[in-house]
Amino acid sequence: MPDDREAPSEFPGSRGVGYDFLFANISEGFAVCEALRNEDGELIDYVILEINPALQTMLGVGPEAVGTKLSDAGNVSKPWLDLCDKVLRTGASTSVEFHNVQTQRWHDIRIARLTDNRMAQFFHDVTERKNAEERQRRLFEEINHRVKNNLAMVSSVLRLQARDADAVARDQLLKAVGRVQSISEVYRTLYGEGKAGALNFGAYLEDLCRSLAATLIEDGGRIGIRVEAESEIVPVDTAIPLGMVVNELVTNAVKHAFPAPAHGEIIVRFGCQEECFLEVSDNGPGLPENAEASAGLGMKLVTSLVQQAGGQLSIRRNPGTTYCVRFAIDGENQTGI
Repeated sequence: MPDDREAPSEFPGSRGVGYDFLFANISEGFAVCEALRNEDGELIDYVILEINPALQTMLGVGPEAVGTKLSDAGNVSKPWLDLCDKVLRTGASTSVEFHNVQTQRWHDIRIARLTDNRMAQFFHDVTERKNAEERQRRLFEEINHRVKNNLAMVSSVLRLQARDADAVARDQLLKAVGRVQSISEVYRTLYGEGKAGALNFGAYLEDLCRSLAATLIEDGGRIGIRVEAESEIVPVDTAIPLGMVVNELVTNAVKHAFPAPAHGEIIVRFGCQEECFLEVSDNGPGLPENAEASAGLGMKLVTSLVQQAGGQLSIRRNPGTTYCVRFAIDGENQTGI
């Protein structure tokens, strides 16, 4: 028996009642466009074949937009046309965010191929989400700014107390200043980069070691602190304990590896391959063979902080001393600076 069912028509073709109803009533903006190419086949413009009421409202146009070209509105953008051309040539849909400066609205636009020369564009208004993200960003910056200022105040109070303290207390207070300073540098970096959960750890180490050199080394030419760090994004929860580890190890090297009037250099290295590594090394006399590397309070703190960061600590002796922390960071947090 012959099959009386209608074969589905390719779009564009005959339009049914369902299509007309959706076209007129969906809240998402929708348009069908036909590509215009030059003699070389390059997409140079397109014609709007259909535009639903929702998109007319979003763009501030009327039904008369049907039959007009993109260039008629002065909106020709080569990157935009290249994106549309890629969709038409490959058939792979894509999305992009667009800010309409005339209406001050944000749209998420999805482009999909209908035929070799026609495409559909779907507009979704995301203005409220973008405004919420901007409010969150400003709040985050304000919080970071306040935390940074409060930590700076704590450091100043500790420095004042150290001035009138005896030698032993002064040494402990200045160590506390360094620990606070290592955390303060995290928030200073976050405030500058505007990122909520991660920071460029290489740039952070540069700033931290610069501050430590100014604090710990009075006769600047005697001890050098060199940083060799890659630009990698590290989560804040990992960056804070590792920053404190660097503070402890650099402070320890200045005091014990190069007591005055000894000269030397401290090198801080950081990078990531299959896993990340953080090294603090010096070219001093090195630890005695019978010395307990974790005997002091500072090294016990370092061990605890390394564990907090999910890392493993190893120590190499001669020449000098090298402390190496190996750790992994979540791949999702590496995107983005």
